[in-house]
Amino acid sequence: MQLVVDALLRVLDDLGPTAPDHAYLDHPAWMSVLHAANAALQILSPDKENS
Repeated sequence: MQLVVDALLRVLDDLGPTAPDHAYLDHPAWMSVLHAANAALQILSPDKENS
């Protein structure tokens, strides 16, 4: 989870908390936020094969 927070804070540090949504999504580091969030989701999600 810390990786997600760190990636998001990098974007927020550049743009601030009041930038329009598209500015965050277009930021070069936004892909890092998505990758970190996906990795966290994979870790925290129950194993589908054992369902």
